[in-house]
Amino acid sequence: MQDTLLQYLMIVCRGRENAQTGEMIARVFGTTKRKIQKEIEQLRKEHPILSSDSGTMGYYYPTADDIAEAKRNLATMRRRALNTLRTVRSIRKNIDTQFGNQLNLELKEAS
Repeated sequence: MQDTLLQYLMIVCRGRENAQTGEMIARVFGTTKRKIQKEIEQLRKEHPILSSDSGTMGYYYPTADDIAEAKRNLATMRRRALNTLRTVRSIRKNIDTQFGNQLNLELKEAS
């Protein structure tokens, strides 16, 4: 499915103006939005597949004209990742404060 999805994104979803939502792509492929999200997550490891939050929502394969949008997209993803990391650290600190090493012991036993 990944190769077919990549070709679809590169041809049909070429450029921000041709972005398609996960639901739209899922209908084309006869699958679920979640499956498309997982496939795109894997494809992003080797291809510059973007998702637009401004204007047209959805996934697209960028063109040279989309460079500014691509940079904004990367900055947004980076901010989200850093915010998530800060939240994880805060929760971890609060759990450690509240429950001591109990969580660490449970995590080690689960591994």
